[in-house]
Amino acid sequence: MKSLASTIALLAMLSFAGLAQAAETSGRIISMDANMMVLEDGTAIAIPDGMDVSALQPGAQVMVAYEERDGVKVATEVQPAK
Repeated sequence: MKSLASTIALLAMLSFAGLAQAAETSGRIISMDANMMVLEDGTAIAIPDGMDVSALQPGAQVMVAYEERDGVKVATEVQPAK
């Protein structure tokens, strides 16, 4: 029984290892194009296809929720900072 429990625990840990890590950051945009924005602290965040960020431009203060996928920060939500 102990062996079965250990096997199940190991499988559970391995299945969660590939999940994206969610995080948030905020700052001023220093550069941006259709696929990427860079904040003043040097954080580069990829903008996925279909995300409308047309109202944002360099100099804007933003709050960004993102997931890290294969070492790349990918925006899940971008809002002007209040």
